[in-house]
Amino acid sequence: MEIVKHPWSGWQGIWAPKDAPPRVVEVPKGFVVPKCRWVVERTFAWLGKSRRMAKNDEALVETAENLVYEVMIRLMVRRLAKDPP
Repeated sequence: MEIVKHPWSGWQGIWAPKDAPPRVVEVPKGFVVPKCRWVVERTFAWLGKSRRMAKNDEALVETAENLVYEVMIRLMVRRLAKDPP
């Protein structure tokens, strides 16, 4: 039996037999809450606390991206200053 890697096998470490049919992937219907949704919402809350990020009226996307970096760097610096290792 020869084993080949199929693109539909899912993870990169999964191998499937050469003549095997594609496995059935169940896709739920309707709205499904992602498992780590709270991580995204928490990050958006941190960005919203910044006065300049509360309203996104930047002319360039690069400017808005740099503001996100600035807010996250400021957050990390505050955490490092508060809790030394």
